[in-house]
Amino acid sequence: DDDRVRIIVHVHERAVPEVAIPIIYEDDDYLAVSKPSGLDVFANPSGGSVRLSVVGMLEAQGYKGLKPAHRIDKPVSGVLCLARNKRAISRLQRCIKRRKVNKTYLARTRGKPTVAAKITAPLGTSMDDRGRQIATVRDDGKASGTVIRDILATHQDGTSTVVVELLTGRYHQIRCHLNHAGWPIA
Repeated sequence: DDDRVRIIVHVHERAVPEVAIPIIYEDDDYLAVSKPSGLDVFANPSGGSVRLSVVGMLEAQGYKGLKPAHRIDKPVSGVLCLARNKRAISRLQRCIKRRKVNKTYLARTRGKPTVAAKITAPLGTSMDDRGRQIATVRDDGKASGTVIRDILATHQDGTSTVVVELLTGRYHQIRCHLNHAGWPIA
């Protein structure tokens, strides 16, 4: 009845590139950086990335104790806002929660979306056959809203670069909504 099991997991972390995370803005309370695609924001020891995360790489650059105010999915690049202290993170997250912060995204899609298209399909998550969490349009999902604000360019290959605004912030929302509307990410 007092059996115990000990599981030891050893995960090798991928090599950290010798590249600095670009700093866009810096003051005593905040840091804004250009997050490259392919990096987790937070350390993910089970996924083999501790130092190979934005926070880990910034720590290696000498920035200690940073607190990301939001997340950006691993395959996505963009501006990431971080706070340097508790007061600053509280203020920044309060502004985000009260929608005092505008988040604008650029996406390259297949086809030519309609300007001012509003996509409101509910989104939920499930596990794929490899045990990874995936986001999908689901009838029992959470209310979600995405608006295409502008088309910046149409390209020779049949793709378009569009300006997207999120009305909610669901997991992989842009990817799911654009795909659902018939304009998948290129």
